[in-house]
Amino acid sequence: MGYTCTTTSSARALTPVPGLTNSTILDSGRDVFEFLAQSTKIRLYSCVLEIGGGTLRVGLHFIRYLNPDHYHCFERDELSLMAAFRYELLSQGLLYKRPLIVKGDDMDFSKFGSGVMYDLIYASAVFLHMPDKLV
Repeated sequence: MGYTCTTTSSARALTPVPGLTNSTILDSGRDVFEFLAQSTKIRLYSCVLEIGGGTLRVGLHFIRYLNPDHYHCFERDELSLMAAFRYELLSQGLLYKRPLIVKGDDMDFSKFGSGVMYDLIYASAVFLHMPDKLV
C-alpha cells in the first residue's frame, strides 16, 4: 500500500524559524533541510524521497514542513528505522504526517505506489557510510 502525493492550493514560501540554530542536537539536520528546500523551492505540497534516511535528522524537518503523506524514505538499517519510528516521530509528534518509510536497499520504487512524481530525491548521508572506493 502506497500513498500518492497530491497537489493542494495552499502553497506557502519556506520561511526560517526564529531562534533555531544548527548547534543543537535536535536541529542537526536543519542546515541540510534549509539548503535543499530553498534551492529546490520545495512547497507544502511537494513530494520528497530520501534515500538512506537513517534516524531522520534531515527527514524530520521535511516531514514537519510538508503536507501529510508527502515524505517517502528508503532505509536499510533496522536499528535506524526503530529509532525513527519508536522515538523520533513520536517525540516530535509527527506520526499524523504519515511519512512512508520503507525498509530496503533494493531501490524498488513501486513500494511507494504507482504514479508518484517526486519534486526532490536526495541522499544526504548515504555517501558518509560508503567505502571510499565506491564514492
